[in-house]
Amino acid sequence: MSDIEIVRGCVPGSLGRVASLHGTYYSEHWGFGLFFEAKVATELSEFLAQYHEDRDGFWVAAEDGAIQGSIAIDGSRTDTDGAHLRWFIVSEDVSGAHASESNDSCARCPRSHRVRPLRRFAPSTRH
Repeated sequence: MSDIEIVRGCVPGSLGRVASLHGTYYSEHWGFGLFFEAKVATELSEFLAQYHEDRDGFWVAAEDGAIQGSIAIDGSRTDTDGAHLRWFIVSEDVSGAHASESNDSCARCPRSHRVRPLRRFAPSTRH
């Protein structure tokens, strides 16, 4: 198993790969179609075009140079709505492969830095 490298910022291919990961996952598990994948691609491209290093965050997880996941913090409306967590996805090819490493790392975190588990929710199928 290769190591996962976390890279901050947009790297070549990240826009298309993140849209692809979302399109594939939500098509297979929720029946979403082209509309959803196009929406992800459009909104992510708009976010990256307006990206401000001091306000926003965008990271990709890469394994052997292949993008396997992403996460973004959209801080554009922090003053009114707070920051938004967006485009958080991990390829099903690697989603369980490094879970034990993550759990071990979290167990070593001071209690004050731990977060409560997120509740999983089902996205709306309305478009």
